[in-house]
Amino acid sequence: MKRTLVPACAILLLATASAVGASRQEVLDRAAARWMLGDGGKGAAVPLKQSGEIEVGVDAEGEGALPGGKAARMSDAYFDAGKDLTVTGNGITVYLRARDPKGQWRYGLFCKRGGHDVVTFNLFSVDLGGTPGPDIGFEVHSRNGFVMVSFPVSDINAVAWHDFAGRYDGKTIEVICDGKVMAKKWWKGGDLTQNAEPVLIGAETDNGQVVRPFTGEMEEAALWSHALRDDEVAVLMRKESVMPCTGYVEPYASPIHYRPEMGRLADTIPFFWQGQYHIFYLRAIEKVPWEHIVSTNLIHWRELPTALAPDGKPDGPDGLHMFTGSVTEKDGAFHIFYTGWNPANREGREWVMHATSPDLITWTKHPEQGFRGDEIHYQNLDFRDPYVFWNDGDKRYWMILCARDAKTGKPVQGVAVSNDLVKWEQVEPLTLEPPLGDGTPECPDLFKIVVSHVPFVDVMNTMLDASLPLTVGEYLEWGNPNEACAYHYIRTYCPYTNVSPQRYPALLVTAGLNDPRVSYWEAAKWVARLRAVKLNDSVLILRTNMGAGHSGASGRYDAWKEQAFRYAFILNQLGIDG
Repeated sequence: MKRTLVPACAILLLATASAVGASRQEVLDRAAARWMLGDGGKGAAVPLKQSGEIEVGVDAEGEGALPGGKAARMSDAYFDAGKDLTVTGNGITVYLRARDPKGQWRYGLFCKRGGHDVVTFNLFSVDLGGTPGPDIGFEVHSRNGFVMVSFPVSDINAVAWHDFAGRYDGKTIEVICDGKVMAKKWWKGGDLTQNAEPVLIGAETDNGQVVRPFTGEMEEAALWSHALRDDEVAVLMRKESVMPCTGYVEPYASPIHYRPEMGRLADTIPFFWQGQYHIFYLRAIEKVPWEHIVSTNLIHWRELPTALAPDGKPDGPDGLHMFTGSVTEKDGAFHIFYTGWNPANREGREWVMHATSPDLITWTKHPEQGFRGDEIHYQNLDFRDPYVFWNDGDKRYWMILCARDAKTGKPVQGVAVSNDLVKWEQVEPLTLEPPLGDGTPECPDLFKIVVSHVPFVDVMNTMLDASLPLTVGEYLEWGNPNEACAYHYIRTYCPYTNVSPQRYPALLVTAGLNDPRVSYWEAAKWVARLRAVKLNDSVLILRTNMGAGHSGASGRYDAWKEQAFRYAFILNQLGIDG
């Protein structure tokens, strides 16, 4: 018998051509699970259980409806695909075709999750805040932590039929709508974490309870254990191609900013001591610890041993996540106050916990000193992010907290007081005018006065102006905004572009008309924007020296006068008379 050898490259080309030209049915056939929801998932390999009011076989109507399409009309309802269905590895695609005729979009859509810390994947709709109305989002939890992307419903027709997809390929996460990537984010990868929650279509589970059931219409859903290619997503959504996310750029590899090798660097807790900058930070991995780095120049960092690890009982405050807090010193000893966050703790999800150290390196926890919201002043629910400082006016230590009022449930800036950093008394919250909005005030700090001397606050526009004497030479430090990745990175930290409507402390801002390093107009623009948006009536002064440069007045006596003005401003705001 004669044998014919086919070159491997020819086989590869044939396979690739076949894959690229896959039909919609072929793409669906490769799914780990798929359902035609219009008939209740009848005959699907993974059966569905129905809960709530569901009418199947309804003719799909409204903008975007497919000819002959059949839908499931749902009212506070969902489909349950069971606990055994899951996706492992570092890739996933989820797909859902749905419509909310009322345009409210406040429901669970397609997920395997049991709470904020128990997520494999979650396609959802909810009002995240910061956008006009609700949002559509997709989130996953990998061994390197939790990552989410979202877009506002206002970007689409809220009452029409839509094809939604969430996609994670181990490097990026995306949420796609009708063949357009609406949001995309780079991620550090990692296999998806697993849980024992059911896969739900049209709802979510939260601490064992089904929440946010769907009201609207659904037609089709599917799940793949890999990231579909763009051409596969396009054919799935009946589009010629997938439009990329115009706002996405590859992450900027900063030469001077520290990043851990594994996990995401989340909240940072700074502490300066004896000429060294200590940064404690939350490392977003499966169980969040407090990590510790130190520097003498804020550029070169040395890693120190983990400060706090989740090493307590599985159902105790130290059993899951070590969340944000603060560091302080008293009589040569150092104190960390942190949030022990664990929904498995029956006595309360969030506890304020205490640890001490003689050297900032070795830490000893004191679980017997932990406490939760007393349910007299504050709810035993949102009670976290303790910021501790010595209040000289009150002659006691103060702890400022993210909290909710025990009587009204409204967010407040909680307060506890102590004489010894061991025993704490919860007292009435701070009075803020105007009051806080609906969101809890996370990671609170208190600043009464800020003196900002010739501040470099308009980084973006300055670094875009190559005619200025220092711009080109400082591209390495600040980034070159003529490069797309650096441009988007600078926008995240530039003070002027990040001014937002909020309360500000008393501010004295200085500038020099002849300053060649930081132009006087930077301070002027910054102050103008602050005055336009700040929500309180705190003092805000711009003082421009019309005959000085970056270092202020040159004469000895004139320099003393400038310093005296700054001291006078501080003393005045502290209520200290001459």
